[in-house]
Amino acid sequence: MQLPDRALPEAASPFASREALQIHIPKALNGFRYEYDGDRTVYLWLTARKTTGETDEYLVRLMFLHYPDWPPSVTFLNPDTKQYDGTHWPGVSGSQRLAFHARYGDAPAGMVCNSMTLEYYFWGGHNPPEDIRWSKVKHTFAATVAELVDHLNPPFYQGRQT
Repeated sequence: MQLPDRALPEAASPFASREALQIHIPKALNGFRYEYDGDRTVYLWLTARKTTGETDEYLVRLMFLHYPDWPPSVTFLNPDTKQYDGTHWPGVSGSQRLAFHARYGDAPAGMVCNSMTLEYYFWGGHNPPEDIRWSKVKHTFAATVAELVDHLNPPFYQGRQT
C-alpha cells in the first residue's frame, strides 16, 4: 500500500458518513446520473464538453470514508470495469484551482488536485489558505461536484488525458 505524505485522519463513523450522505446526495447530485452503493461510495457519470461542442463521458468514484469532516476521495475510473487503472482521465489547462493527475507520486488512484478532494490534503504537500480549505461547517460534497463540472467545460477542458 502506498502511503500519503502525512498520516490520513481517522475514518469517520460509518453511521455519520451515511447520515450526511443521505442529507447531501439529493441536492448535490440532482440532475446527475449516479449510483450510491449505500455504504459511502458514489459512482458519478459526468459529461465533459470541448469548445467545439464535442463531448466525452467520464466515470468518477467519490468515496466518503472521512466525510463530512473531510471532502470525498475522488478518482476517475475505467467505465467498463469501474476500477482505477490510470486511464480515462480528462485533461485541463488554464486553471489556478484544479489539475487532474492520472498518476501522482504515491497517491494510490491518481489525484484531483483541488481543495475539495481528500487527496489534496495528504499527497503533494498542499497547505491551502483558510479561504479555500475544506470546512464541514460550510462545505458539502456539492462543492466537489461543482469544481469537477466547472473544469469539465470550456475554457478548461482540453479532451482526454489518457
